[in-house]
Amino acid sequence: MCNGILWGQEEKQMQIMPRTTVYEIAGNPEDVAATHAGPNGAGKYYGCITRGKGRRYEILFATPPMFDTAEAADDAMRQLIDAVTAWLDGDLKNPQNTFVNLLTGKESPVIRRILVAAAAAN
Repeated sequence: MCNGILWGQEEKQMQIMPRTTVYEIAGNPEDVAATHAGPNGAGKYYGCITRGKGRRYEILFATPPMFDTAEAADDAMRQLIDAVTAWLDGDLKNPQNTFVNLLTGKESPVIRRILVAAAAAN
């Protein structure tokens, strides 16, 4: 079972995005932002995906400083959000998906109560 997805333009810059981050990004389309930071000392920009204003722009994912412009970083992060959302659509259709099994299996009432309580605590 895959615990996340790989992303990167070059092998040396490939990163794994945890599945929980994928769910948070794809599950909150109205409260996620594609943005950037930088430039760093070498003039490169970081790509960032953050939650929106509702979560104080909490960083969910950031790349190394690899983009030549802020616009390139923003565009790459928007493309990544689209890719993550498409990947999740397919992943949730997989009957072997542990998350789906937790929410639809015999333990689902207990799991749902735990998730609701955790969400209320945040």
